[in-house]
Amino acid sequence: MQEDDGGIVVALERGGRIIGVYPDPDGDNLLWVSPSLGAAESELSPSWNVGGERTWLSPELEFNLRDLNKPDSYIVQPDIDPGRYRQSVPESGRRSVRWTNEGAANAYRSGDRRDFRLTKRCRLVSDPLAAAGLSSDIPGYSFVGYEMETSIRHLSRSAGGVVSLWTIVQVPDGGVALAPTYGAVRPKDFFADTGEHRLSVEPGGVRFRIVADEAHKISLKFAQTTGRFGYCRRGSDGLSRLLIRQIAVRPSFAYLDAPLREPEDTGHCVQLYSDDGALGAFGELEHHSHAYGSASDGEQAPDVCQMWGYSGPEAAMERIAARLLGMSIEQLPGEEA
Repeated sequence: MQEDDGGIVVALERGGRIIGVYPDPDGDNLLWVSPSLGAAESELSPSWNVGGERTWLSPELEFNLRDLNKPDSYIVQPDIDPGRYRQSVPESGRRSVRWTNEGAANAYRSGDRRDFRLTKRCRLVSDPLAAAGLSSDIPGYSFVGYEMETSIRHLSRSAGGVVSLWTIVQVPDGGVALAPTYGAVRPKDFFADTGEHRLSVEPGGVRFRIVADEAHKISLKFAQTTGRFGYCRRGSDGLSRLLIRQIAVRPSFAYLDAPLREPEDTGHCVQLYSDDGALGAFGELEHHSHAYGSASDGEQAPDVCQMWGYSGPEAAMERIAARLLGMSIEQLPGEEA
C-alpha cells in the first residue's frame, strides 16, 4: 500500500502480517523483520517469527502454555500463526488489504477447542497532526499510517469460554518505548524485575528501554493506559523514527491477560517487551483487546487500532512525541548517546 507522497506499508499474506512501515520509501523500515524473510521460499524457516505486526489469541496462559507448572511447555499453535491466511486486495489496493484465517485452537486451561474465523482489514490513514492543523511548525518529517480492524467469530456452537485478540508489533532494538498513563503507575513485571537503567516511571507515563540483551516485559492494565503508546529509535542514516500506536480501550469490558506468576491477576492491556536476543534483536509493542464471548454471541465489535509512522530529524520527532504522547523521547540513564 502506498501513499501518493511516497509512504509505504507492506502487507504479507503468510501470517496475515504487516511487515513494512516506510514513511520515507528510501529509508529504514520502522518494524523488525527476520533476516530469513528475504531468503528464497524453499529456505524460509517455518517458524512464526518472521517479524512485523501479527495477531494471536489471548489470554497467553490459555492458548500458549500447555501446563502452567512448566514454562517450557510454551507453544505457538500453527492454526493461530502462521495460520491459513488468505489475502485479498481490492481494486483500490494501493490503499487497503484484507485477510481471513479459519482454524481451531486448543484452550489449555479450559480443556476445550475453539473453532474461529479471524478477519483483518487494513487501510491507509492520514497524519493526525496534519488533520488537526498541528504540523505546520514541524518541518522536514515524513509520515505513513494505517488502521487495522480485526474481528473474531466462533464457528462452533460447542466452543465455550471467552477470547481476546492479541496484537504484537516487533520493532528493532536500540530505542525507547513511551507509554502515557493516568497518573504515576508502576507497571507489572511479567518476567524478571526491570531495573532503573531500563524503566523510568513518571507522573504521566512510563519510559522503557528496548535492548535485546535480557528478556523483560512490563504491562499496564486497561484502567491505567491512555490507549496510546509509541517507540522512538535513531536510524542507520542518522534520522530518527517514531511509531505511535492508538488503540481502543473499553473499560466496561473484561480484559483477560495475566502473568504466569499470578494467573488470576487479569486486566492487562498494554505490554512492552525486550527480547534477550535468542530470537532476534527486537522488542515488541503489544496490546490485548477486550474479551469476546462464546459462539452464541456471533461476531462482535472489532478491535480497531491505528499505527502512525514518522521519520525525520530528532528535533521533529521530539515535537511529535510531545504533541501525540505528551512525553519526551530523552534517553534513559545509561543509554548510549
